[in-house]
Amino acid sequence: MEIKTGVDCVEIERVKKAMEKESFLTYILGPNEYKYYESKGFPPQSIAGAWCAKEAFAKLVGLGIRGFTLKDIEVVHDELGKPSYEFHGIAYEVIKEQKIFSMDLSITHDKSVAVAVAVALAED
Repeated sequence: MEIKTGVDCVEIERVKKAMEKESFLTYILGPNEYKYYESKGFPPQSIAGAWCAKEAFAKLVGLGIRGFTLKDIEVVHDELGKPSYEFHGIAYEVIKEQKIFSMDLSITHDKSVAVAVAVALAED
């Protein structure tokens, strides 16, 4: 068994500025995420957390954002708000190719930064 990790952080103000462009949200958010964050009023700290989660995944698999789009990686939440991933398209294929069978995600933010940590278990 192999443990894989990825982490990312971003300044919330940087994401808030990017959100001024209408296309930013549709560029990074998959359809389920878009609906979820729309229902919350697109809070910049949450969007920043989702961004970090996607970057953390890209680092975890060691590819960066190559071959798949950010929309292929969706951050979903359970009834208590715990985040997890939902994968589509090429990102889903990457999970299978790397034999990842379990993954956990943690996202946090304060006044100025958002951080996400992704941990996965994969077969050797």
